Amino acid sequence: MVKQGNGGMYRYSIISTTLMLTLLAAANDVQSQDTYRANLNGIQAGSSSTATATAVLCLSGSELIMQIEFDGLTTDQITGFHIRIGEPGVNGPRVFGLVNPQDDLDDFVDLGTGFESIWDDGDNGAPLATQIPALQNGVLHFLAFTEAYPNGEIRGQINPVLMGDLNQDGVKDLNDVAVFVDLLTSGSYLIEGDFDKNGVIDLVDTQPFVNAISNCQ
Repeated sequence: MVKQGNGGMYRYSIISTTLMLTLLAAANDVQSQDTYRANLNGIQAGSSSTATATAVLCLSGSELIMQIEFDGLTTDQITGFHIRIGEPGVNGPRVFGLVNPQDDLDDFVDLGTGFESIWDDGDNGAPLATQIPALQNGVLHFLAFTEAYPNGEIRGQINPVLMGDLNQDGVKDLNDVAVFVDLLTSGSYLIEGDFDKNGVIDLVDTQPFVNAISNCQ
């Protein structure tokens, strides 16, 4: 369902971030095993924070391209931001730091509302090649620290996205989504969905996702 809002803004009612990424990435011919997403919130970190974040990650050759957008936090509030190894609910060691430490030596960008980074062979931290099995199996997660929550404010498991599995039955479907993507990328749009599964509809600006996924072409 599409409905027009103020100032030419449109909203698309979409079930989940996975479906949104499915449509966008399918149009860009991204391989299913190369695209990942994470939804960060306080529940996963065991905190009372209402802040959230959404991350899109693209594994391209020997590089992991990341774009993270925060809601309810600005980057100057972040005292530490890491990729760590551990299944949901399990604390684990850091394998790559974006903030304190900053293991990305040449590609890190602070956007104020989020971060861009590329984990590659020239960086500190664990070698990416050694962490790909954990990435593909959903064992890596983001953890963000702040002064208010020194043990972790928000956390999100990094999960692979199966592109084209619109009915989420574990089988990749074939769909022509060019018309949808052309409309989506032609202006300023919002996606409606309960991304943190708390029963409240969230609104997410789609443009960061479009930009991030286009890097995986």
